[in-house]
Formats: sequence, C-alpha cells, structure tokens
Amino acid sequence: MSSGFDLDEFLKMQHLKTQMDYNVIVQVGKEHDFEEFHMNSVFLISTSEYFNKIFSSGNMVKKDGKYTIKIENINPYTFNSMYIYTGQVNFNNKTGTELLDIVIASDKLKLKPLTKTTEDFMIENHQGFLRMDPVRILIEIINCNESLVNLQENCLKIICSDPKILFNSNKFIYLPATLLEIVLKRDDLNLAEIEIWEGLIKWGLAQEKTHDQDVTKWNQDDFNHFQGILYKLIPLIRYYEISSDDYFNKVKPYEKVLPKELVDDILKFHTVSGYTPTLKVLPRRPNSQN
Repeated sequence: MSSGFDLDEFLKMQHLKTQMDYNVIVQVGKEHDFEEFHMNSVFLISTSEYFNKIFSSGNMVKKDGKYTIKIENINPYTFNSMYIYTGQVNFNNKTGTELLDIVIASDKLKLKPLTKTTEDFMIENHQGFLRMDPVRILIEIINCNESLVNLQENCLKIICSDPKILFNSNKFIYLPATLLEIVLKRDDLNLAEIEIWEGLIKWGLAQEKTHDQDVTKWNQDDFNHFQGILYKLIPLIRYYEISSDDYFNKVKPYEKVLPKELVDDILKFHTVSGYTPTLKVLPRRPNSQN
C-alpha cells in the first residue's frame, strides 16, 4: 500500500523553507576560502546518510540556536549544485569535470540516488571526457567505496585497451598501490608481459628514492625492502608469458624478490623441453608474445 508520501515534493518544499527556518550552517570549502549554506536539519537528515550519521552521533552542539558543520574536501560550487538536487537536476549544462566533482562529492555525502544518476549520465554522455584522462579519473575515484564501480570499470576498459595511456603517463609512478593492483589483475590488459614487468619495476623504484637504480649494487637488505614494496603485485605478473631472453635480461636481475619456488619453476619452464609449470598459471593476456 502506498503511503502517499512524495519525497521529491518534500525535498522541494524543504529547500524553499531553509532560508526562513534554517537551523544548520554548513561551511563548505577550505578554512580561508569557504562559503556558508543555511540548511534545515530535517532536510539534511532525510537526504544524506552522511549528515544523518553526524546528527545521530549525539555530539552536535548548538550555538545561538544553530548547528555548524564544516566540510573542507568539497568545493562550494559543487555542494550548491548537489543541494538544489531534487531528482530533476539538469546535467546537460555541466562539463565532464563538474560532473566528476559532483559524483565524488555525492559519494562522500552518501547521496546514493544522485551518485548513481550522475555516474550513469557520465558513462552514457561523456565518453569523450572519460577517454581524455582515464588515469586521473581512476585516481580520484579509487577511494569512493564501491559506489562508483561502473565508472571505474569504464575507465579500466579504456586503459586496458590502450595501456600506454597509463604506463607511459607521468602519473604512473604516483599510482596508489591499490589501483596498480587492480590494473595488474586484469586479464584484458593489452600489453606485452615484459613491458608490464618493466612498469612494475619503475613504479617500485619510485616508491623508495633511497634505492640505487643500479640493481647490481644492491645488498640483501635492498632486495628485502624492495620485495616488501612489491609483495602484493609480484604474483600478478604472468612470468610464463615472458620470453627466455627477456626473463634473463630483465627479470633475473631482480630474481631475489621473487619466491624461490617460483624462480625454480620458471627456470625449469625455460630449460626443460615440454615442462608444464606446477604453480598456478594466470590466464594469458591479449598481447602475450611467448
């Protein structure tokens, strides 16, 4: 049975009333560059899990009859764009960058309907923007819980079809380890395995500036430390898809960071005719050359 409650109409009415009966001041932006928004607590609690949690904590204190909430990691323009949202927002006058800001901010504020609507609109109508810099977009949305999985998958498919967008990017060495792990797990990553290995080594060296770039000068402590940086990523390389020449020239110098049983199995694979690897073999990627 329908309750007869129209949420959209309620939101519109609450928005119109806030300037008259607001009891919350939301300060949005950095400390010396913020804007104040006058809101109603009923409106905030009923539209956002984020604000609902704040008010439910019991730690809110009124001053002069008003609550104050500070949000520093969202810009005022984006916040204003979201809070005129009633389910009928016009995305057509927004740029790809503005939509990205909205979808990230709405995720932070737990505005699930807005997050989903914005994400779907971007994927359907802004492929040009998404293809222009999928690496930056992935870096920005990687911490958005699981709410932007479709946007993440869209960007990953773009990168996997043309991996040099990522591997040749000056952003590559700054990738969070969690994002690089996601990329290396992809079976559709269309890049020769030895190039993926070389990218991994480049990324690893950039994480610890104290390492000598010349691996022949490393001691055991250096290898142990480097192994600690790469330990989650080492198992994601398809070593059996690397040619013997490339393995001995480009992988073997770093062999001490690999598990001994893997090194032994790779050696047999390259030296024993017809040898079948005994360790788990990951699927071949599209650009396997071995």
